[in-house]
Amino acid sequence: MLTLLFAGAAHASFEGATIQATIYSPDLSSPWYDEVAVVGPGIEFRNYPAPDPATNIDISSTNILITYYRTAEWSAAEFNGPVFEAQTPITPISSVSINPATNMIGLDASRISFTPNSVSINWNGLGFDTTTVVSLDVRFGEPIPTLEKAALMTMIVLLGAIGSFLIRRFVSN
Repeated sequence: MLTLLFAGAAHASFEGATIQATIYSPDLSSPWYDEVAVVGPGIEFRNYPAPDPATNIDISSTNILITYYRTAEWSAAEFNGPVFEAQTPITPISSVSINPATNMIGLDASRISFTPNSVSINWNGLGFDTTTVVSLDVRFGEPIPTLEKAALMTMIVLLGAIGSFLIRRFVSN
């Protein structure tokens, strides 16, 4: 009986992950401010961004919740907003959707993008006030297990032995 051992699969959530929140402006090649936090209980990014604080950002296992505590407008630019990027292994992000709690006028799915380990929001030209909430629901794909080296070597040796046996059996007949 052959037992396959799996190791190294990431959790299907942000919980415990180290997240870097970077504001980019006027495009995605121009980082303006970044900060790093580990996702756990409470608000991960308070008074964010530090040079011009306007928000608190709470990342839970499958949600990014941004609340505003002042009134302003994001300047017009090709890209003006945050990118939340996992700095530790996570199960690949499979989708991001705008939660119905979101009330930012003008924010729609075309302003949200994601990669397997990041979520981006383009606030280009949008306004906000003390009642504005942005809530994004994040779904993760299935973990991609990796075979342990010993299990992989066992499989290779076993397949080689079976192949060798079959070749000898058919060649000798």
